[in-house]
Amino acid sequence: MTNNETYFFREESQLNELSHVILPQFRDKKCIRIWSAACSTGEEPYSLAMTIAESGIVPLKSVHIIATDINRKVLQIARRGWYPKNSLCFRRTPKEMLDRYFIPQDDGFQIKGFIKDRIEFRYANLLNDQDLAPVEKVDILFCRNVLIYFDSEATRRVIAKFDRLLNPGGYLFLGHAETLTGMNTNFETIHAHSTFYYRKRSNDSGVHHLDETLSQGGKAN
Repeated sequence: MTNNETYFFREESQLNELSHVILPQFRDKKCIRIWSAACSTGEEPYSLAMTIAESGIVPLKSVHIIATDINRKVLQIARRGWYPKNSLCFRRTPKEMLDRYFIPQDDGFQIKGFIKDRIEFRYANLLNDQDLAPVEKVDILFCRNVLIYFDSEATRRVIAKFDRLLNPGGYLFLGHAETLTGMNTNFETIHAHSTFYYRKRSNDSGVHHLDETLSQGGKAN
């Protein structure tokens, strides 16, 4: 059984950290690889692409988003990128974003091609190494509101896989109800004012989240 409840721009505080804190660290990277694990009907990976486009910090063409899910039916919806206009998936979508990144079509909205082109949808079971082999190394990983359905052993197995697939210094975003507390992992917790997330340890562990940047007089783009 899978729970496919999702919507565009979910957990906005995490998207703000991505835009203002993490993306500037990748300005000089030619290809930024992001994995949206358990992407459901596509709202999360599309939101990531739109957030990156809005930021203007890195060229959208330098971003490759891999979006996976265990449910083949929701992947069909995600690949199409069309959503009914009365769908609750738009409940946090500002009108200007709807106008900028969607095309009215039939009785709904179709995501524009330049956003769709940045995303590669694939079937994958997070507990199956063979399914995850094509994902390869990534810089940023979103797996939100998935681990809450796993027992402790399955959670440890999935986190170990994330560790292997994330580049050193890469970032892991989980849901707000999920935590790595009490687990012996290679991740350090990054605390922001309204959210938290994880960074895979590397030689350089210095990172300033959005609240620290602003309090030090920095400007969030």
